[in-house]
Amino acid sequence: MARIITNLNELSKLFIDCCDKFQQISFVTAWAGKSNAVIDALYRNKNKIVHSSVGLQFYQTAPEFIYRFWDIEEIQYCKNNSTDIFHPKAYLFYKKDGLKWVVIIGSSNLTSGGFARNKECNVLLTSETDDEDIFNSVKTMIENYWQYSDLLTKEEFDEYKENANINKPYLKQLKKPVCPEINGLDWDGYIKRMADNQEEGVIDSAQNRIRLNLLDTAQRLFKKYKSLKDFPEEYAEAVVGLKRDYRGIDDWCFFGSMTAKGSFRSDFRNKFLFGLSDALDIIPHKGQVKFLQFEQFVKAVRKTTKYKDPITLCTRLLAMKRPDVFVCAAGRSSKNGKESTMSKLCSLLKLDRKTLSIDNYWDLIILNIQNSDWYQTDVDSIPEGEKKIYSYRAAMLDALYY
Repeated sequence: MARIITNLNELSKLFIDCCDKFQQISFVTAWAGKSNAVIDALYRNKNKIVHSSVGLQFYQTAPEFIYRFWDIEEIQYCKNNSTDIFHPKAYLFYKKDGLKWVVIIGSSNLTSGGFARNKECNVLLTSETDDEDIFNSVKTMIENYWQYSDLLTKEEFDEYKENANINKPYLKQLKKPVCPEINGLDWDGYIKRMADNQEEGVIDSAQNRIRLNLLDTAQRLFKKYKSLKDFPEEYAEAVVGLKRDYRGIDDWCFFGSMTAKGSFRSDFRNKFLFGLSDALDIIPHKGQVKFLQFEQFVKAVRKTTKYKDPITLCTRLLAMKRPDVFVCAAGRSSKNGKESTMSKLCSLLKLDRKTLSIDNYWDLIILNIQNSDWYQTDVDSIPEGEKKIYSYRAAMLDALYY
């Protein structure tokens, strides 16, 4: 019968004993850390490892782990070629004949946090108490993940190591959710919170239909045209936040507006379009958005506009191109006196509005969104009627507070 393990001392001892006792080791984990007793035991038994996969998202896997196990070709890596979060954790130990086995499956990554410090919950299954089908299904699952992983080239490792070092100052933020009541929401909680904020009290509200129609249209434009500068002129103005009612969209100024920004309208037409278009080209239309790409984008926007803190413009454009990754933080209150989207976003996430800027937007907002339970939900578990919201889930955070 399956047993729950929440004591990490017990979990670590079990893992180490199994490494030494069994002939084969196979695992999948979202992240792997630096040297510790568990990883030392795994390394000591490295020749037993088969079909194992490690995730690289958020640069949470330690470069030291990759380097240490470099020659073990049975450990491959999920290379972040999708915005879906690679998040499984399962450890399988077994005799070659498959008659004796142990499975640990649950919340623990192969890190010091996962096996020593965090609050974790794992399930222990064994050949002595559980059905053989469990062994076969877990083994097949891990092998399937391995099929979609790959070895790193030296160039890929060097790039990963560099990016991991750059992101190191932000990893502490990742481990400390800005707002536990938002970060801790599961998908159902996210949807309920969104519905409760609509006038009609339902997800399919008039405002949400506008939001989804707007994002659908923006995505079609980015798919059809190579760059923002290639958009039909009025569509480019709509996407950047300079129009309201246009081409079937009741209000293009959802997700932030640039209409109140002084001379921006004329500057956009006469000076900014090509520079902003080139900046936005740095951000890929699909796949992972790296911190370096975001940083280069912001630098290019600053160079084009000379704005000291272009948070409204940057986050508006990012939310239009990648609503699965970015949420708009528009800084100015509207003419009708309504609170700005930035103020409402900061209120929702318990942030100080006065300290938020484009320079800390990535670590205060984006990393914490991506570390949220609702954001990490597997798309296959999302009800069909909510999958459009899921595909735009970062930008649609707007619907929880505005």
